[in-house]
Amino acid sequence: MRNKALHVKIALCPSFHEIEQILDSTLSQDIDDIVAIYKTLVSNGLSSQHYSEVGGFKGTHLDQKSNDMIAYIGHSEQGQKSVIGVGGVFSAMDTRQKLAAGVLLVQLSTGLIYQGLAVAGRTMRAL
Repeated sequence: MRNKALHVKIALCPSFHEIEQILDSTLSQDIDDIVAIYKTLVSNGLSSQHYSEVGGFKGTHLDQKSNDMIAYIGHSEQGQKSVIGVGGVFSAMDTRQKLAAGVLLVQLSTGLIYQGLAVAGRTMRAL
């Protein structure tokens, strides 16, 4: 018996079908949680001079798609796996959107980078 949690972090996929394939794979493995989703590795539909650079894309233009995918994962998993929401969290409103999409936990890192430690207290008080 393992006493440590194992999480799998997934990027924002271009299709729900790809998310289904990932979810199916996690069911057959000893994965505890799914960490989802903010960065995308696909540049389709994005206009930027940097689209050909190595790495992923992230930013507020992906918020709605990210939350839609998180909601899809939460609905698909139906409690079999916990979903941890990541990316683009700067405020209580962002946190509420992730929670409303169905996550169990919200990771606050982007807001910390841009607003410092005080963002954690402000977010918690506003919730």
